[in-house]
Amino acid sequence: MEGLFHQIMSGIATGGIYASVALALVMIYQATHHVNFAQGEMATFSTYIALTFINMGLPYWAALIAAVVLSFIIGVVIERTLMRPMANAPILASVGVFIGLLLIVNSLSGWFFDYTIKQFPSPFPSHPVLGGRERGSDAPQPHQQRGRGVAGRVALVACGHGETVLRRGSAPRQNDQMAVTRASS
Repeated sequence: MEGLFHQIMSGIATGGIYASVALALVMIYQATHHVNFAQGEMATFSTYIALTFINMGLPYWAALIAAVVLSFIIGVVIERTLMRPMANAPILASVGVFIGLLLIVNSLSGWFFDYTIKQFPSPFPSHPVLGGRERGSDAPQPHQQRGRGVAGRVALVACGHGETVLRRGSAPRQNDQMAVTRASS
C-alpha cells in the first residue's frame, strides 16, 4: 500500500513539474505572442548553472538564488537581442530564430557542462530531523511520510494555482476580441 501511495505522490509531483513548464510556455506566449521552443533548454541551462554554484561550494539556497539572478540576466540579454527585433517579423522567421536558439543553448550546455547526466542534490537532509528510525530500517520512517505528504500538498497547490492563472489568462483575450469586434463595427 505504501508503494501505491508513493507512486501516486510521485506522479502528482511529476505532473506538477509538467504543469509548471506548460504554464511557463503559456505565460511567455501571452506576453510575447511567440512560442519559445528553447524554453526547456534554457531551464536546463539554468539548472546546470545552479549545480555549478553548488559544486563550487555555495550553500544550496544561495546557489539557487545566484542561478536565478544569472539566468534572469541571460534572459534579458536574449529578450533584448532576439525577441525585440522579432516583434514584427513573420511567424516563420520567429520560429526559425527560436529553433536556432534551442540548438545554440543545447550545444552550449553540452560544451560548458558536459553531455553526461548529473544528479542534482536535494535541499532536504537524508537523516531524520525530528527523530525516527535510522536509514536502512525496513519500517517507514515518520519524516519520510511527512515529507511525502508535504510534497503532495505543494504539488496540488502548484497545480491549482496554475489552473487559476490559466483561467484568468484566457479572460483578457476574450475582452480583447470583443473590443476588436466593437471597434470594427
